[in-house]
Amino acid sequence: MITISVGTDISAARAARHLTIDDVSAGTSIRGAVIAAIELDDFSASGGPAYARGHVRALGRHLGLESDALMAKFDTQIADLESTPIAAALIRASAFEAELAGTKGIRWGRLLGLLVLVAGVAGICALAAHSLISRHH
Repeated sequence: MITISVGTDISAARAARHLTIDDVSAGTSIRGAVIAAIELDDFSASGGPAYARGHVRALGRHLGLESDALMAKFDTQIADLESTPIAAALIRASAFEAELAGTKGIRWGRLLGLLVLVAGVAGICALAAHSLISRHH
């Protein structure tokens, strides 16, 4: 059982430095809503465990926390969460969404734009050819 959580450590370090969430957000480029969620040990706002790991590391670094200890605590905390059925399902769903986001499907807008461009070039070529033929007759 974790007595002090990653979120508690980050929140306490921020408070000890008299920083607001907005101050930390400005210093780390992490959205304030994500920081607030992490301080409550809700890593879902990060977009998945890998992103949460990066956010926790950046927050720890910005707040002067010892990185190895903080990341070890994060790993333990995530492992504890993964052992509960609901959290494990959420983490799996998040990983699946990240996998889907990484795959590239057909980009219909770009394909349509390319087709319009090709049709335009073909039209210009046809007009030019017609104009040349008309001049020689």
